[in-house]
Amino acid sequence: MCRILNADARGSVLPIHSRRRPSRAFYPASMVAILLSGILFFFPHKAIAQQVPPFTPPVEITVGIDDNYPPFSFRSPEGRLQGLLVDLWDQWSQVTGTKATLIGMDWGEVLRHMREGRFDVIDTAFRTREREAYLDFSPPYQTIEVPIFFHRDISGIASAKDLQGFVVGVKRGDAVIGVLQEQGVYTLQEFLNYESIAMAAKLGTIRVFSIDKPPALYFLHKYNILDQFRSTLPLYTGELHRAVRKGNTKLLRHIEEGFRKIPPSVYRNLEEKWYGQALQPAIDFALVGKILAGVVLVILLLLVWIFTLRRSVKRRTQELLKEKEYISALFNSIGEGILLFDVDGTVLSCNRSFERLIAFPLSKFLPLPLKTFCGETLPYSEEQAKELIRKTLEEGPQQVDWQARHRRGHLIPMEVTFRAITFGGERRVIASVRDISQRLKYIEALTTSLKEKEALMRELVHRTKNNLQLVSSLLSLYLGDSEDAKTRTVVTELQNRIVSIATVHQMLCSTSEHVGSVDLKPYLEQILELAREGFHFETRQIVLTTEVESIEVPPQTAVVIGLVVNELVINAVKHAFSPAEGGSIRVSLRIVSPANALLEVTDSGRGFPPGFDPRKAETIGLLTLYNFIEQQLKGSLEFFPAQPQGLTASIRFPLPKTTDSNTKPSNHNSA
Repeated sequence: MCRILNADARGSVLPIHSRRRPSRAFYPASMVAILLSGILFFFPHKAIAQQVPPFTPPVEITVGIDDNYPPFSFRSPEGRLQGLLVDLWDQWSQVTGTKATLIGMDWGEVLRHMREGRFDVIDTAFRTREREAYLDFSPPYQTIEVPIFFHRDISGIASAKDLQGFVVGVKRGDAVIGVLQEQGVYTLQEFLNYESIAMAAKLGTIRVFSIDKPPALYFLHKYNILDQFRSTLPLYTGELHRAVRKGNTKLLRHIEEGFRKIPPSVYRNLEEKWYGQALQPAIDFALVGKILAGVVLVILLLLVWIFTLRRSVKRRTQELLKEKEYISALFNSIGEGILLFDVDGTVLSCNRSFERLIAFPLSKFLPLPLKTFCGETLPYSEEQAKELIRKTLEEGPQQVDWQARHRRGHLIPMEVTFRAITFGGERRVIASVRDISQRLKYIEALTTSLKEKEALMRELVHRTKNNLQLVSSLLSLYLGDSEDAKTRTVVTELQNRIVSIATVHQMLCSTSEHVGSVDLKPYLEQILELAREGFHFETRQIVLTTEVESIEVPPQTAVVIGLVVNELVINAVKHAFSPAEGGSIRVSLRIVSPANALLEVTDSGRGFPPGFDPRKAETIGLLTLYNFIEQQLKGSLEFFPAQPQGLTASIRFPLPKTTDSNTKPSNHNSA
């Protein structure tokens, strides 16, 4: 079956003598002429005896024609008969002088009127055995295909035999009725004309019908139902004839001679009028020449461009090969092992350093799933490793300690750093692998050595503390036997200094952690408590206040700070207050920046005398203070008056880099 839209129903109404034919068609006509000449030569008397009187053309003839058979004959919206054959009969009348009166009606009525002798001529008739009984036909002038049309919802119709059980719409008096009945199809519904069949198809009252192809295409387009129907191959092919009543051959010859006299150009003009002209513009050869020249130029430019491009591609390919070799050499020369993963964890590539690390040619077996590098005996399961890759892609580089299995079976500790990269437009994860076996051995050795040194240091600190306590005890015995006030004061100061040093060693011995740092808060509070007891602050009506933050410093720094605080507090007790007045001393220590701390000792005493410059004083106490602060603490010491009275010693010193500078709120203890 084929779609009716693809069929070509167009033919030609040119008389056969005007159509282009092969030159060999001349030979049958020549043979007929020679044969006729021979008959006349041998039987001249009979030919002369049978001469027929000349034919006198009629003044007017009536022609019966189907008025619903476009494009050959059909009615305009005003009811006027029109079409290709209508115009041809007008031309025939002009060349013959005989007026042809065309009468259009339904085809069944045309046949009935012709049988009753009311028409001289009938046009657009197919030649059938029934019609040959009362009509003489002209040679055919048009071939017409007659297919079966059926709705697109119907399938399985390929020939007339498939129409059993279907109601088939036909035109009354149409030749297809006999063709269908000969093939056993009798369920026929007759219509007056083809347009009635098309209207019934549009309304859905008929779904299978047979119409000659030219009017079928016309009416299916007219009623916009072309896409709703399909067609079979032609059921049969008919031919259009003109015919007269049986025996009226003179009139038939007169008619055919008249049509042969119509110039071929007239036929072509009428065909263009009713079939339409092809939508093809005239050829502008100058424009075509320019286009061809442009095409040739473009082709030449393309050839040049292709040649240049091939050279560039070849050069670039060589460069890329060199770059690939360079990158491969660089990739394999890196001392660390390199692994390349996709986002699912599949290992895509590795370098030779990693193969040397595990003593196995891993690259020959890649790609490998992630579980190859995970397992029950390894530190990470496959799920944990995938989570690590996901974090790398979403959060950034990740570093973990891993273990790889050596070819011989033992595990190799290694440090793995995961980084996300974009490679070839796709996200990848690259892992750098470093063997840390030696590092772990070094760490273990250092840890052992550190523990030994800490044990030795604890023993040394313990012995130093005991010796200092022994010296302090001897001084206490001497202090108890001495009755000289000045001597007792000097011994007391000396004893406080020794106690401040011993306190550091006491704290170092008592700590359960490493001996490398001292917390200043409990250390200073303990020193100040000893100073308060040694110099009888309550008896002298001196109030001591502390505001010390928790700061850890090395032991040597703690000793210096303890001596400085002890010296400043003792000086304030000795020189700032009169024996009957009393007063207050405040010691504060806080962190003022990430790298610096501030120590302040403030008293409410009389302060320095007018004009006194502590920097220029040559007393042993001040010289000792400046030496401790500037040389050992690398800090600065300033004195300025306190409000409403008194003196403040401000010491700003840097915190050691190893100091844990996390501060805690200090308790304000009063004594």
